[in-house]
Amino acid sequence: MRNDPLVVFTPSGKRGHFPVGTPVLTAARQLGVDLDSVCGGRGICSKCQITPSYGEFPKHGVSVGDDALSEWNAVEERYDQKRGLKAGRRLGCQATVQGDIVIDVPPESQVHKQVVRKAASARAIEMDPATKLYFVEVEEPDMHKPTGDLERLAHALKDQWDIENVTCDLGVMTKLQPRLRKGNWQASVAVYRDHKTDQARILDVWSGLHEGGLYGLAIDLGSTTVATHLTDLTTGEVVASAGVMNPQIRFGEDLMSRVSYSMMNPGGDREMTRAVRVAINTLAEDIAKDADIDPSLIFEVVFVCNPVMHHLLLGIDPVELGQAPFALATSESVTLQAYDLDLTNIAKSAQISDIWSDEEGFAEATAASGITGICGSGIIEAVAELRIAGLMDENGLIGSAEATGTARSIPEGRTHSYLVYDGTADGGPRITVTQGDIRAIQLAKSALYAGARLLMDEMNVDRVDRVVLAGAFGAHISSKHAMVLGMIPDVPLDKVFSAGNAAGTGARIALCNVGSRREIERVVGEITKVETAIEPKFQDHFVAANAIPHKTDPFPELRSIVTLPNPNFNAGGGDAEAGGRRRRRRAS
Repeated sequence: MRNDPLVVFTPSGKRGHFPVGTPVLTAARQLGVDLDSVCGGRGICSKCQITPSYGEFPKHGVSVGDDALSEWNAVEERYDQKRGLKAGRRLGCQATVQGDIVIDVPPESQVHKQVVRKAASARAIEMDPATKLYFVEVEEPDMHKPTGDLERLAHALKDQWDIENVTCDLGVMTKLQPRLRKGNWQASVAVYRDHKTDQARILDVWSGLHEGGLYGLAIDLGSTTVATHLTDLTTGEVVASAGVMNPQIRFGEDLMSRVSYSMMNPGGDREMTRAVRVAINTLAEDIAKDADIDPSLIFEVVFVCNPVMHHLLLGIDPVELGQAPFALATSESVTLQAYDLDLTNIAKSAQISDIWSDEEGFAEATAASGITGICGSGIIEAVAELRIAGLMDENGLIGSAEATGTARSIPEGRTHSYLVYDGTADGGPRITVTQGDIRAIQLAKSALYAGARLLMDEMNVDRVDRVVLAGAFGAHISSKHAMVLGMIPDVPLDKVFSAGNAAGTGARIALCNVGSRREIERVVGEITKVETAIEPKFQDHFVAANAIPHKTDPFPELRSIVTLPNPNFNAGGGDAEAGGRRRRRRAS
């Protein structure tokens, strides 16, 4: 019933109304949410752990009160006492729905773990990291020369490696004396040299020659996913890679939703900061375990992220980024220590500075797991193919079965959807492309194309020579289908390239080479920002780009490889041969 409480699950986005008293696990199963349970809902296995979220969620259209779930019951209390539940967690089989609620299903509670495909791209990098290992011979103490072990170690670094301005924290100092003596005054020293100030900081000391390696993390902190690459700081080899969904997604699927959450919920920024820091700690622990290395050998972390993610990682309220003039707390890189970001699973002194597929095995894989929906790159191809086939007009309207000649065009209110897959006969899902899906694609691609047009206007050009698609998502987008939609400017298809995981690669370059780190910062400082919110032409470009591929731009390269039909399914079009269908106007 529509009057029943609304339950929204993240990161899947599945939602539905359920009567008061419905167990969360029951709601999840009815919606097809991937929530694990093997004990029959008795509160024994703990695999159905969930994280409820409270406050205002404009993205989901709900306001969640503190009483949206039932109070803890005896089963949860007993489980918490015996095994312990993480702070904020509930057991989905025990907690019941009492009001509108947003529920996050963490990765460990999902039957099918999320696969974040952001592998490290092969890249030749000249190794000159900020953190290096130095072997030194330290002068023994002399009663006639009253200097401390740290001062004599600093002297050895200066004399033997030309490293000056050496400091260390108390944690390193407590190890220094026993390790120097155990190594008979020979030691290996991990030193971080700040590329801006040339200040040198000792991160750790080992007796004699240390052969355990030094490692760093290159982290691409995106709004949807967090991807990390464990990198050998001596060889540059990527030892292991891992990724998870950004847990902040339960507070809002996009950046502005998270800014809004921070604005509308006191302490919301701290919630999001805490969530992402916990995820990064877990990633660091898991990736070290996978690579079979001691996490304390991870001495440096480089983050690459957009401004909102940057602020939330640092614990800075992003509210200023949601309103003009969109001021950053800082536009420069920041160097911190691990404990500043609550990163406990690395060295304490670490520096933080398709819709179809014909690939082999696809049929077998879907037979085993089932077809459940359309992925992001798949919806781009699906909508583009509707346009190519003449089942959708340039305005994004799907024609009726009578107009298109296919029974897959299904009435849905005053519009139509296109049936892609019907597995209901075997108990599977019914997958359609709806008018809402197409509208979402239009809004996104119009903003993207309008942004490109503004940059072209800034440079006084009408055409571009090539298009580079960055990111893991960009690597899976069909360039032809993207151009059919008008997502990207018109160029020959062989001039559309994928940069792969550009953010992750940039983080690795900055981690492995301080010269490149300086160059990255210099180039970033020279970028001219065109602010779409105050640019008068943006609205004109945006409206023109709503058409598929475009209302006025000719797209000659696209038209040389594909001929787009020109039906008109507008209710007021009246073009019967083109598939138009009039609807009665309501009486005024």
